[in-house]
Amino acid sequence: MLTIKGLAVRFALGLAALAAIPAVSNDAAACGDVFIPEIDHRIQGLASAEKTMRDGKIVASAQSIVRMFPEIRSINPGKDGMLQRAQRTLAVALVRADGGIDLDPTWRGKTPEQRAKNVAWAVAALERLREQRKNDPSVDTDLGEALAKVDGRKDEARSLLQGLADRDLMATPQGYAALGRLQHEAGNQTARDAAVQRCNTMAKDSAICQVPTSQGGQS
Repeated sequence: MLTIKGLAVRFALGLAALAAIPAVSNDAAACGDVFIPEIDHRIQGLASAEKTMRDGKIVASAQSIVRMFPEIRSINPGKDGMLQRAQRTLAVALVRADGGIDLDPTWRGKTPEQRAKNVAWAVAALERLREQRKNDPSVDTDLGEALAKVDGRKDEARSLLQGLADRDLMATPQGYAALGRLQHEAGNQTARDAAVQRCNTMAKDSAICQVPTSQGGQS
């Protein structure tokens, strides 16, 4: 039979146990606040947009970038790697669509003026990236492809892309295709054919490598 003293001891132990429960819970919550980082879902989304671009789904890739980074047109990414990748992916999409991606009021591409404005933004974004990543053949390839779409800068584009081709540093089949078109316009058939051949070797889709072989014709 429990004495009055024994009951008092048990009661005191019970109160101590109850008092300890909130303390443990608070410590756990505090640990959670400190050690569980917030996840930036744009990291995974950006990787997906880059893959979508590689798969040739230009509009879908651009839509994804603009949705994740709605202010991307006016952002200067500086040395922020994620923003650099986002602007680069969107810039390449705009170039390959000839500026004709019509996404929202910021990215209208229905008129020649709007399309030219989009391509100009793409060139500026890639030039800015090139300042941060000097001597990067992949960036140089993208920039050369973009410059090839700008009247008055095609000679610069041809020089840049041909230099990459001569050193076997061209990063994309689209770069070779752009070089082929530029060499065709310059009347250099040998260089044009060499670029097309290298494009066909690299590309999964030979349609990328279609370059005129005569006025009004396609290779």
